[in-house]
Amino acid sequence: MARREIEAQQKVAIAKGDAESLLVVAQNQAKANEILARSLTPILVSYKSLERWNGVLPQVSGGVVPFIDVGKMSSVPAAASPDQKTTRGE
Repeated sequence: MARREIEAQQKVAIAKGDAESLLVVAQNQAKANEILARSLTPILVSYKSLERWNGVLPQVSGGVVPFIDVGKMSSVPAAASPDQKTTRGE
């Protein structure tokens, strides 16, 4: 009987340790997500999207929203203008 109680107590201790570990991980992930969310801007999201885009337009679209909003292109700084030569593969 004492052996079962000890085993049960060990299982409870392990479960509590696992739960505390999960809580610490979740709290740290939440902090990281909060920091990341504060650093994101619409311009950065657009830039990252364009940076990863392979240049192929979708064959099927569920809506009429364009991938690149040309109306917002006037807000892009002149240094990022496509008219200027870049050092990438040219």
